[in-house]
Amino acid sequence: PEVKIIKLKRFMDNRGYFMEVFRQDKLVNNPDLLALKDKNFIQINESISAQGVVRGLHTQCQPNLDKVLRILRGTIIDIAVDIRPLSPTFGQAVTKRLEYNANQDFEEMIMVPFGFAHGIIVVA
Repeated sequence: PEVKIIKLKRFMDNRGYFMEVFRQDKLVNNPDLLALKDKNFIQINESISAQGVVRGLHTQCQPNLDKVLRILRGTIIDIAVDIRPLSPTFGQAVTKRLEYNANQDFEEMIMVPFGFAHGIIVVA
C-alpha cells in the first residue's frame, strides 16, 4: 500500500499539452496525493536507457529518501520490492507498466518509498 501511482492531468490542445509535474499547493490539497504531503523533495534525477536494459534493484542508504519516477519516452516495467524486515509486506513486489503516450490527457508516475528496492526494465 505504500507504493503509490500518481496520475497527473494534462491540459491538451492542438499544439500539444502542458502539465504541472510538481506544485506544492496542489500536492498538499489533493486527497489522492496524501502520501506525498509531508515529503521534502531534495533531488531530481533523469536517466536514459536502451531497450532491454534492466536498472536495479537499487536501495537508498539515506534515510527517508523516497523516489518519484516518470517516463518521458517509451515503455518500462517498474518494480518495487519491500525490504523492510518488520513490514507486513516484507519480500512482496509491486510491478507497474508505465508507458509514455502524448495523446492521453494524463500521465502516471509512481512513488516508491524509502525501504523498498527499486528497478526498471526498459520494454521500448
